Amino acid sequence: MKMINITLKNKIAEGDQKAFSELFHNYFHRLFRFAYDFVKNNEIAEEIVEDVFYKIWEKRERLPQIDNLETYLYVAVKNHSYNFLKSPKNKLFVSISGNTYQISDAHINPEKSLLTKELQQKIDLAIDQLPEKCRMVFNLVKEDGLKYKEVAKIMDISTKTVENQLRIALGKMNDMLKNYLEKQPNKKGRQIKISDIASLLPLLFIFI
Repeated sequence: MKMINITLKNKIAEGDQKAFSELFHNYFHRLFRFAYDFVKNNEIAEEIVEDVFYKIWEKRERLPQIDNLETYLYVAVKNHSYNFLKSPKNKLFVSISGNTYQISDAHINPEKSLLTKELQQKIDLAIDQLPEKCRMVFNLVKEDGLKYKEVAKIMDISTKTVENQLRIALGKMNDMLKNYLEKQPNKKGRQIKISDIASLLPLLFIFI
């Protein structure tokens, strides 16, 4: 994932709508997923992210003052999500079901496109079953490609905590997927082992 370059940020600050659209396109999906981890509702997550982008555009002349716009976007979404969860409005959505978040094909990680549909479903299920903080750390590091330091700032935790949460997440996922993988035959008729897909998800299986 490429960092937001200074040129793009300055163009937005000058009112370049094309540059703003590029920023929106590049970050909407991952910010939506991040918001969904907090609010558990598609409609609200989308509303939060759109509101953040609206305010970015509304106050675009201030963008040059922001050192790391990428981190700023995540922190803004997190704060908006917390504000929603604290508000009376949240009570209206507590019992809503059927708002499962799904990744569209246009945004699938290239590594994931190499996996079988069934295996990808198992991986997604394993991610969903992680404790909330572990899941957020995993998504920010593995899915969004952020550095530990950036994740620490976004989540307001130490880099050591980020490292520990990622280790816990990877360990749990390894345990959840190991039995499944060892029972699956590959095209040559032998069992698929975790090591067979290690090249596809190197970060996921560093503990085997």
